[in-house]
Amino acid sequence: MSIKTRLLLLLTSVLTCFSLIFIFFWKIDQGRMERLIDSKKKEKELLLDRSIALIQKSLEMFVYDYSYWDEMLYFTKNPDPVWAYVNIDMVMPTFDAQAVWIFNKDRQLVFSTQNAEDTTLLNFPLSDRALSVIQGQRYFSHFFVWNGDQLVEVYGAPLQPSDDNKRITEPQGSFFAGRLWNEKFIEQLEEINNTIIRIDRNLADSAEIRMETIHFHRTLYGWDSAAVAAVHNEFHSQVIAEVNRLSQYQVGLLALFGLSFIITIIVFIQRWVVSPMNQFSLVLKNENTADLKNVQKQSLELRQLAELIESFFRQRDELVKGCHTRKQAEQDYRSLFDFAHDAIMVVDPLKMTVQRVNEAWIKLYGYRPEEMGGFLLAIIWPHPAMIRRLIEDVRRYGSAARFEARHLNHERKEIVAEINARMIQYRSEEALLCVCRT
Repeated sequence: MSIKTRLLLLLTSVLTCFSLIFIFFWKIDQGRMERLIDSKKKEKELLLDRSIALIQKSLEMFVYDYSYWDEMLYFTKNPDPVWAYVNIDMVMPTFDAQAVWIFNKDRQLVFSTQNAEDTTLLNFPLSDRALSVIQGQRYFSHFFVWNGDQLVEVYGAPLQPSDDNKRITEPQGSFFAGRLWNEKFIEQLEEINNTIIRIDRNLADSAEIRMETIHFHRTLYGWDSAAVAAVHNEFHSQVIAEVNRLSQYQVGLLALFGLSFIITIIVFIQRWVVSPMNQFSLVLKNENTADLKNVQKQSLELRQLAELIESFFRQRDELVKGCHTRKQAEQDYRSLFDFAHDAIMVVDPLKMTVQRVNEAWIKLYGYRPEEMGGFLLAIIWPHPAMIRRLIEDVRRYGSAARFEARHLNHERKEIVAEINARMIQYRSEEALLCVCRT
């Protein structure tokens, strides 16, 4: 691969690196923006949920308190308009209730009232079948229902005696109270949440992230747990808009810096790297150091590189000569090993195998050369303790001289041998060189 190709790959790598860095920072900014938006959204969602729960609490307390009261049980059997006006109509504004419906134990509507100037609220907004299901399955209820174009929130509870604070006696009727989610109620929620709120029958998920404007919704459910309406909430955040603007500005600066940096690298590489490398390539190709004169007139680093190339050619010539000398020495060593008068063997001290022997050893012990591959030392020297002692002496003193051993030859006859041993490097591993004399 040519220098130009490699430099092209380098520039491509740098460009790719900057692209990845650009994408990385862009992703970080996007993630930061999403976390900020998500944080703001969760904050508004929590505030909306808590404000709705707080407003709903008053209506729930109204229904719960009035539903276990002996006078209310008496009222279902003997309806008294005066008592109802004093104890119900006058109290309803305190709990922000716009309608009340009272049923006896036969599921007959014995009383209803409203203060929203809407006579349709005098009729219970559910059918007899729905009322029957509610009273048959769960007397305590909370649901939403449409009354024409108006959304009504309804709480219901069974009628029970005053002393039944655990609410375990047989219900003797039902008490329901309703609140209109009208414009006044929505304005109250908007003032608390500082958002724009609308309620409609569209249950589609309108949650989206669009710059600084965020939408989310809450679903409202009817008596049968079916969705009947949605509270759509929208708010505008100037903080998110400013953070988004700064993020775009930072990403633009990063892109401009990356482009400028890459152009600068291209110019300098062409001037200070590509041109000198072409000259070095010519020198290495022709093996003529005379071409280095032009390079040596340039920067200090290039002069040093030219000197290194000249030194390389000198060292190469010396290395070639040294290799010839080493090969000759190895040949002399092999001749000395193979044709020595004494029996010589090379032993692996870990595996206890004979790695190599010379001609004198083969004649002394009577084995054939083909039998010597990984030959176990214990076959000719069946005394492990003596073998370990010899290895320990060599490791301790560096060598062992005139170590007496009793070996067995191929015919299993005993040979009394005197061993001189030391450690050597054989095939890049530690080995024990043993010279055996009889």
